[in-house]
Amino acid sequence: MLNNVKYIDFDSDFQDAEIYVNNQPTGVKVQDAKMFGPLNAGTKVYAKANKNGKDLISDEYIVDDSENTQVYLSFENALYQIERMEGDIRDLIEGYAESLCNAVNYNNFSYLESYLYPGSSIYEMQKTYVPNTYNKGIREYIMSLNILSYNISEDNKTGTVTTEERYKIYNANNEESIKVFKYTYTFRFNELNQRYQIESIKQAN
Repeated sequence: MLNNVKYIDFDSDFQDAEIYVNNQPTGVKVQDAKMFGPLNAGTKVYAKANKNGKDLISDEYIVDDSENTQVYLSFENALYQIERMEGDIRDLIEGYAESLCNAVNYNNFSYLESYLYPGSSIYEMQKTYVPNTYNKGIREYIMSLNILSYNISEDNKTGTVTTEERYKIYNANNEESIKVFKYTYTFRFNELNQRYQIESIKQAN
């Protein structure tokens, strides 16, 4: 082996992830990266995978002059970030749906306000919807909410989420009905309060 040059066997929790060397794609998957090289000392290596349409980047490895030729490129941190983001989105949508019911049932928009991006179309729409629905004698209760799909932008600042929601609704005569809706929401990260908030809503197909 030449001085400061190594051949490395890479492994990872994503075997089909692509190896990147100094930020450049190599076209080589982790599962094929055996005796991969030659790599000079100081070379930066990581892998990139895709999960649910979202790019994941492994921890970075910097080639050194040690005798170690077995390197594991872990996606644990990247997966944690994705799971945390998914949790934030679920909390946002579930909290919104429950708070919308409370806002309507008590004619109090403040239940809902923190879930809505200030100045957005949904903010103005629900500010009108809440008192109008209350005054019609309608009461709403969320029964279930399933997230069907979601997408997040590359910078994690914006995205969409599609849901199927089931509500129990009482009219002014206290007659009960069950209604199921599919919605697509857009959301945006609010830098001021460091949380996601909903910008718009539309019926989904």
